[in-house]
Amino acid sequence: MSSTATDLALATTELLGHIFYHCSVSQNYHNALVCKTWSDAALSDVWYELKSLLPLLNLLAPLSLYVEEGMPPLYRFRRHIHPHDWAVFRKYSWRVRAIDDTMTADYCESVFIDIVASSPPPSSELLPNLRRWKYDRWGALVKFIPLFIHSTLTTFHLCFMKQDDGGLPLPVYRRTLLHVSDKAPNLERLSLTSWSRIDTDTEFAIRSMLSSLTRLQSLLVSPTILSASTLSAIARLPHLKSLMVSSDTTYEKLAVTTAAPTESFPSLKTLSSYDMFSFRTVTDVLNSYRPRSLSDLDITSRHKENLSAYNLLVAAVTSVSPDIRSIRLRSKEQWDINDPGLDHSSAMLFLSIEYHCSNLTSLSLQNPPPLHLSVEIMTSLLNSLPYLDTLQFNESTGPPTLHLSALPILAPLCPLMKTLTLYMDTKRVSCSGPQDVHFGRLEVLNVGMSPLDSPAHDVAVFLSTVLPKACTLTRASYAYPEERYKLWQQVVDSLPML
Repeated sequence: MSSTATDLALATTELLGHIFYHCSVSQNYHNALVCKTWSDAALSDVWYELKSLLPLLNLLAPLSLYVEEGMPPLYRFRRHIHPHDWAVFRKYSWRVRAIDDTMTADYCESVFIDIVASSPPPSSELLPNLRRWKYDRWGALVKFIPLFIHSTLTTFHLCFMKQDDGGLPLPVYRRTLLHVSDKAPNLERLSLTSWSRIDTDTEFAIRSMLSSLTRLQSLLVSPTILSASTLSAIARLPHLKSLMVSSDTTYEKLAVTTAAPTESFPSLKTLSSYDMFSFRTVTDVLNSYRPRSLSDLDITSRHKENLSAYNLLVAAVTSVSPDIRSIRLRSKEQWDINDPGLDHSSAMLFLSIEYHCSNLTSLSLQNPPPLHLSVEIMTSLLNSLPYLDTLQFNESTGPPTLHLSALPILAPLCPLMKTLTLYMDTKRVSCSGPQDVHFGRLEVLNVGMSPLDSPAHDVAVFLSTVLPKACTLTRASYAYPEERYKLWQQVVDSLPML
């Protein structure tokens, strides 16, 4: 039979790999039965990423789940490992590139003792192509992770849980960290989380490990791990580009050192913190470490933050990081308009801040205190930030102060704007908007929690004179009174027809 172009294509390993990538696991099991070339390509996709070590360990000997009263279920080998089992293991282990261990049951320590006792090949041959390993469990495997990792590992996630909380003794984690820094020196992405505050010895082990990971580019830590001395160690990492502080644990206060190392965070581009630190803590970090290369700041505070805190944080990042491109600040707690702690006088101070970041392209404030926006304030702000393509002032406390009719005035000041979110007053909207004054590149106008106090048709007609034809009108869908949501839906539905 003569070879056709299709035959040649389906015999090309690289092309098969792309095809099988889009197939399901069950489909690839069938693909593996077609021929040897298909078998190799399909099996490589099936084994590329595993949800646990279980399929691999089952190649060595059958595993069964044992349950003892008062104990969590654990996997154990049903027999000893034989020499020929390692030959079977090596046929598939080289295909594994990633392990994302989300399995609920764990392993008995005897499983790994049997592996060691059976004279396995060197660790570099167990999983020779492993690149990523995420282990969120707290079982015996923590102690034996070094058996499976080596210099090819570039991404690693480990979660600490102390023995008192149902985990392991902290010395077990410390020994594992020592081996990680020794056996996986090429790590580029690292995640270390803990449910509770760790002791000083474990902190020291983490700092020692970090000092040896000179190629690290991305780090996620929980606040229970991030002490002032650990933060100083992180600041010395020469190639760190992204630092994220996030966890489901309770909030921990960070004492920021005033004696930060020189040349701190020389490569840091992204700093983010979710539900952990107040704006004031992040401000202290910026003022102490002065990350000049920072381009992206993304902070969510679980506290009610006043405009003074917003002011200090924005002033800090724009003064110490001249290359800042994106600022996203969010407070999870909303202010009440009658809250005695609400300072209305600082709104003008915040929005008239002297920005030192003419290259800023994105500014987003979620749930801020009342900003008391006006045409004058918005004009001053937009003139100082000429390269903005995203501006989101997603406020909802008190009545809006910026009228919808301000949009034609602001449009010429937004030549690059693609996404705009404003809390606007819609009383007495006129159908007849100005001619030939519109946003040139706007793709999304989000009215957020703005009330609709004029007829939907009038608002839609007015917006049709200001917005580009391809622009999408959206509004908040959360915490919205159903009646108001339906009114804005009429505007959304009718706008494309005008």
